[in-house]
Amino acid sequence: MKKAWKHFEEWAIALRSNIFVWTRIKLTALYLLIIILTLAIYSAAMYFSLINNVRHEFVETADQVIRHQVYEAAVDHIQFQIITIDIVIFLFASIGSYILAGVTLKPVKRSLEAQEAFSADASHELRTPLAVMKTEIEVLLRSKEMLSENVKNVLRSNLEELNNLTTMTSDLLELSRGKSVKAGPLILSTIVQQQVSQLQGLAVQKKIELSFTASLASKEAVINGEKQALGRIFKNIIANALTYTREGGLVTVSVERSYKDVLVTIVDNGIGISEKDLPHIFKRFYKADNARSGSGTGLGLALTKDIVEQYHGTINIKSELGNGTIVVVTLPVKQ
Repeated sequence: MKKAWKHFEEWAIALRSNIFVWTRIKLTALYLLIIILTLAIYSAAMYFSLINNVRHEFVETADQVIRHQVYEAAVDHIQFQIITIDIVIFLFASIGSYILAGVTLKPVKRSLEAQEAFSADASHELRTPLAVMKTEIEVLLRSKEMLSENVKNVLRSNLEELNNLTTMTSDLLELSRGKSVKAGPLILSTIVQQQVSQLQGLAVQKKIELSFTASLASKEAVINGEKQALGRIFKNIIANALTYTREGGLVTVSVERSYKDVLVTIVDNGIGISEKDLPHIFKRFYKADNARSGSGTGLGLALTKDIVEQYHGTINIKSELGNGTIVVVTLPVKQ
């Protein structure tokens, strides 16, 4: 029984993550709603019209008892016929709506698959030349050849841009892979703590205090997820917090357990995000005005949101320009 339930749970997770299946179901439901409303209005009009005709037909019947019996029988017969016809129409409409929704979404699906394939191919092909260029610049910077400071600055700038391009190609490759969900039992607080530890070096370099706390309940809470994907979520968020926090600032990471969820909260006292930028930060390639001159590709948060939604979680960001940012990631506990 447990094995069967596990298979069903895996199938349900895969189904929920397939955007086209859910869009097709929603589109079918919309078609059916329109059909049901039209059918209800038509059936009501037909019913009252027929009842009115029947009433007029039997008004001349002398015997009141017979008139009542015949009238009731006629009404029951009309109701039965209308309900039967409505059910048959509804069944055929359901099948037709589902087929029509599939036909409607087919060109959209083909277009999206072509875009994803192009992104994946382009990202894959770009990796090798970027790696070669990066290696050559690093070797040149470390060489004993006499290079002017201006040349070194240009090389460092090129290396930074190459790092951005390498990150972008990796992010594009991840985004192009679609909604393939890998899930297994994990302790989320452990994954978050690992990411904090890995980023301590960056925090020390920037002279920022990076702290981590986890409640006892969160250390025992198990979620469904994949270690690498979830690690990437918190690496992106914490790295962003460190990037946009000034020297001497503070970034705190905490993990707590609620009734059905695990909440990870990342708070910084950095430069913050303006009110006009906040609604757009999860869009691909979007960079807030105060971040345009810094590093980053504008894909990190888009990828983060995609991964969070794969595992049926939510990500919320509150920020005020000049007063820091609060990011809360909520993921469901494994039942």
